[in-house]
Amino acid sequence: STDLASMFSVPNGRWEYLDLTVWNEEAHRHNVLNKMVPYTKWLGSHSTLARKSLSTRRCVYDVDLSTYSVVPLPEETSTTISIPISASGRAHALVGSWVAFESLEQRESLKLDSQSDYLGRSLTWPHYVQAVALPSTDLGVLRPIEVRAGQEVQVQLVVRNGNMKRTGAAGPELSFSVIPPPTDGLETSNKQDEL
Repeated sequence: STDLASMFSVPNGRWEYLDLTVWNEEAHRHNVLNKMVPYTKWLGSHSTLARKSLSTRRCVYDVDLSTYSVVPLPEETSTTISIPISASGRAHALVGSWVAFESLEQRESLKLDSQSDYLGRSLTWPHYVQAVALPSTDLGVLRPIEVRAGQEVQVQLVVRNGNMKRTGAAGPELSFSVIPPPTDGLETSNKQDEL
């Protein structure tokens, strides 16, 4: 949605009659397309931010926090994951969040996550947002990626631990890169419709 895109860029590089492409160029300079950024209250269940999920939530990485930093982990791993698209639209970002379980066996019954009706958790549980854009996008305008229901988008997941982390994250640090698909006739659009 353009509301979500407005959190990290100026959609279409313009605000009314003002050319603000320099803001998007600065976002590129700060690697907005290469890192997950935490947001709390903007994406909780009580948020009024207009947005639409184009895929179903799913786990892409597990970590046992009771043994994290006790058992040695690889400093950096990389894997390709496939994200099935469930609704057609324009993808502006990848959005993720942590889910805490007492145990893997009880992951559906005993958990804490961002989908709580409790206002306090909705306002404080972090969501992580990483902007995505067409590979051919210029620096001044971040063009969303058109996706269609039934399509699978390939994403490279990099997990960093220990000295390889680039932020002050307490646990593992995750970053994603959308792998451009082979040209398959998907049209791209300059429109910034609501998703």
